Amino acid sequence: MGINILEPNTKLVRNEAKEGDAMNFQETGFRPFYHHVCALELNDKLRKKLKNCPEIEKSSHAVVYGYIDSDKGLMLEVLGAGKQAPKYFYFKEPYEGRRIAISISDVADVPFAWFEKLEPRFYKKYATRIEKLKQYDPPEDVEKSRELDFLDGCREPGFPDDVRVLFSKEGLNPEECWVRITGLGDHVLIGKLLNQPYQNFGIKEGDTVTFFVQKDSDEKIICVAEMDEQKMTSADLEDGEEIQLFTIITGFLLYKDYKKEPTGSFFNYI
Repeated sequence: MGINILEPNTKLVRNEAKEGDAMNFQETGFRPFYHHVCALELNDKLRKKLKNCPEIEKSSHAVVYGYIDSDKGLMLEVLGAGKQAPKYFYFKEPYEGRRIAISISDVADVPFAWFEKLEPRFYKKYATRIEKLKQYDPPEDVEKSRELDFLDGCREPGFPDDVRVLFSKEGLNPEECWVRITGLGDHVLIGKLLNQPYQNFGIKEGDTVTFFVQKDSDEKIICVAEMDEQKMTSADLEDGEEIQLFTIITGFLLYKDYKKEPTGSFFNYI
């Protein structure tokens, strides 16, 4: 029948949840999908979309692979179909037809499981199609930025390269805008401004901006773009007045208020 069976010691991992728990993208975010083979539970909509996959009628899951298209966000490439049994997962024959890519927004509430380490003999079934997805691999700096899990609270869930950045300038109210990460600079992140600010920060949609990371008053990680030039003199340090200190830690800037003594370590919340 062309069915492959996982060995008993190869488990269908459910995102570090207790066995039997059903998880979905809304609960887990992009990381379990990104560059992993996953199994989406089939619903009527998915069955219709995957009607040409081998043995889809006898399957319980769609086998997919997650990648990021910078313009379309997190996408799932259909590799084939499969069926979950109590102790095994059966991989059906790979889908070899015209590409089917599913936006994560279309299946955000669909339960799924992911294979953290797929055995080579199963990965080989899908290797050709997965290799073609390398065209979506970003520059090295962008790939590194995707590894920064402390930024996850700032990311747009379906577009992991897009982060909320708080723009600050003297005389203006702080304003949040979306910025798409395009690189890493000297202790800052670099990105493309995706929407036009309501106020005049001296930038416009499409401009390249730099920003850094800080904690807000609730100890929450936020991204900040300071549009005023900041200068710190020796007198500032001596008189103990509240100033803005840039602390270089793990290659990025932690922006925090400072009164004679630092308020904490970045390592406390990475």
